[in-house]
Amino acid sequence: MTLHLMIDGISREFIPVKGFRAAHGLPPDFGAALFEPKDYTGLGRIDGANVALGTLRMIVLNAVRPALPLPSWLDEIDRLTALFESTLTAVNAEIGLREPEIGFAASGFADMLRAFAFAVLRAQTANQPLPTFESAYAEWLSSTARVSQTRHRYAHRDEDWSVQIVNHAYGRVGLIVAMPAESAYVHDSTLACPAERYMRGLLTEVCARLISA
Repeated sequence: MTLHLMIDGISREFIPVKGFRAAHGLPPDFGAALFEPKDYTGLGRIDGANVALGTLRMIVLNAVRPALPLPSWLDEIDRLTALFESTLTAVNAEIGLREPEIGFAASGFADMLRAFAFAVLRAQTANQPLPTFESAYAEWLSSTARVSQTRHRYAHRDEDWSVQIVNHAYGRVGLIVAMPAESAYVHDSTLACPAERYMRGLLTEVCARLISA
């Protein structure tokens, strides 16, 4: 799926880093890790944490209350977020997250669910079709984009480039490469949080249960 992120108020399409390297004759190490390597010391891992993650998913999904009217969704989201955070803390021995990482995961969980609730509310108010999860998720993820203020210099074929790292809710996902003639928006998720796929799946199921109710 093509990555689109909101940068300076404009939705930008990010091209895959592999294609960008090929188009400009760049070495295979050109990417986010070249400019801002990631320190993995003390970071949690989801490899081998299937039991813990499965428990978290089951407890949260089973807690979604059926037949809730839209005005009650925000209270429900707060309740589910508290449950998500407490359950993640309880199973964390298998994952190894630091306390701030647990809080960050809970904040992202809540923010996305609230974004979906407001998207549904806007659609109902305007008498429009309900939004899909995919559209609401993409809009929310795009809104979390942040550009690093650090500008890294990169010399290539007698040109002087400037490179900035782009982050979203799940970490470093791209680069803005300013070249003499143009700027390129490049997608490189090798340093992004590996839990995005899991979180997206869980959020998809929670939203499906909310909307079906």
